[in-house]
Amino acid sequence: LTTLRVLVGITLQKNHELVPGADPDKDCLPPTSDSSEETDGADEQVAIWSAAGVNDNELADMALPQRGAPSRFLERVMLIVERPVNWIVGAPQVNPFYYTGPIAIFLFAVISITGIFLVLFFQVGFDSSYLFISRVEHQPLARIVRAAHRYASDAFVIVSILHALRLLAQNRFRGARWLAWVSGIAMVFPVWLAGVTGYQLIWDERALAITVAFDNILRRGAMSAPNLLAAEGKGNDWIFIMIVLLAHLLLSALIGVAIWVHLARLNRAKWLPENYWLIGLTVVVLGVSIFAPVGMVAKANLQRAPGSFPIDLLYLFYLPAAFDPIFNSTWVWIGLIAFVALCGLLPWLSFRKTASPKIAIDKAQCTGCTLCAVDCPYKAITMEPRTDGRPHKFIAIEHPDLCVACGICIGACDGNAIALGNVSTPTIWNAAMTRLKHAPRAEIVLTCERHAVNGAQKFLSGDANVQVIALPCVGMIYPDLVGRIRQAGARAVRVIGCPPEDCANREGNAWAEGRITRQRLPRLRKQYDDEPIALLWIAPDTFANFWCDRNFFHGQKGSRNFLYIRVLLYLGEDIVEGIT
Repeated sequence: LTTLRVLVGITLQKNHELVPGADPDKDCLPPTSDSSEETDGADEQVAIWSAAGVNDNELADMALPQRGAPSRFLERVMLIVERPVNWIVGAPQVNPFYYTGPIAIFLFAVISITGIFLVLFFQVGFDSSYLFISRVEHQPLARIVRAAHRYASDAFVIVSILHALRLLAQNRFRGARWLAWVSGIAMVFPVWLAGVTGYQLIWDERALAITVAFDNILRRGAMSAPNLLAAEGKGNDWIFIMIVLLAHLLLSALIGVAIWVHLARLNRAKWLPENYWLIGLTVVVLGVSIFAPVGMVAKANLQRAPGSFPIDLLYLFYLPAAFDPIFNSTWVWIGLIAFVALCGLLPWLSFRKTASPKIAIDKAQCTGCTLCAVDCPYKAITMEPRTDGRPHKFIAIEHPDLCVACGICIGACDGNAIALGNVSTPTIWNAAMTRLKHAPRAEIVLTCERHAVNGAQKFLSGDANVQVIALPCVGMIYPDLVGRIRQAGARAVRVIGCPPEDCANREGNAWAEGRITRQRLPRLRKQYDDEPIALLWIAPDTFANFWCDRNFFHGQKGSRNFLYIRVLLYLGEDIVEGIT
């Protein structure tokens, strides 16, 4: 595993809470402590929140992204597909749908490593290339390497398609995310051509059919059987195979560059899945490669038409149409190119009424603590040296062109200096107080946009027992806010977000968990330890499944009950319902 991480250029980085050089005791507000001064500071903070005020429009529109009907429909379909997988695996940490991005990169690493091994010994020429593959199939280790290269290539396409569908369903392709989306779409034809040229290098009947099909599409005759036969007779056949090999290597390198661009704007980009995924995926790839070798197809014969052979539909789907005397394959390519171009333009084809809000930082309120810059998943905030004479070393500078409107930085800000459109910590506080005014002693539930448009939709109107406040992301929640809402009269406070690694904003659920369980700055004050506060990370369409028990918080202590709930979630939905 260590070798694999080194080969793909991965270095494990410590998850810092502050920008290097920042001193939390001198350059920002004092960190939360366990002293008696906590209560006074909290009361002063609440007074600031309450002074901000809130109106009915802000309560109705908490800066939620306005997603179009196609996006909502696609997400519901994806959640239906994921539901049986969640039921089977029983734990989100082993749901492959949540790790499609890192799994795809792992598969590309397998393709690259096995491809380098094969290229090192590859021989060019019609006869030489085929004989090389024949020798590979008769050598056990080389046969496994070739099979791993083939099956990882197919799996890479499937996982990448699933990854694109999930991004599309979660609306993660608009605004600042356009570069990641476009770079992913730009990989479509390089990935396809890399697979096709890989098949050509074997120079069997399948490779001959691919070559003839290309020649028919290009209508140039350069790759026709007579010309290739003449090149073979002159001993120049190695030139054709060398051109195909160089094209294959260049396309593979281009895919690697596209993957780097795909992750370029991410803070803490996740290049590979966790170690248990690496081990499991490696075992699966090796197992399939050992027990299902690729095998051989008959050698190409330039003096007759290619015979029958198995077709890899992921890469060679076009071959039947290319040899159909009636069907015009030109329209297939026109349709595919038009479809891919349309997908690439999606970030600029808006189905929403309004654009997403952007963050704005009140520089006078900024304490230079650097928490917002560290926690932002998209590099939309940077810290620069302060020059306005204030005692803090740094000042936060927003970059609206990189902001995806997740609001995670609001939950990191001790000084209430950040707002996302009309939403800030004071806005959320006043929204909760307004709900409690109309429904005293109700449970306050803070949830994210994905839950709001799926399982929690019917709860948004609220009642005397439950009041749901939907936010762009639960990472927006300032930790002390949940404690103050409870002490202000709420019977209990729940934070309900997406499962681990399934946050639409990458790290919103992780940062909310770390802050409220006192594992990450800013931390929930210890004075709220005995309050009925709970965190649940569940699939967006299972919101109602965890709603039946009105005594959900009975007997559980403060933020520590999160660990208990998380253990239940690992056991599976049926066991959770039985215990509650």
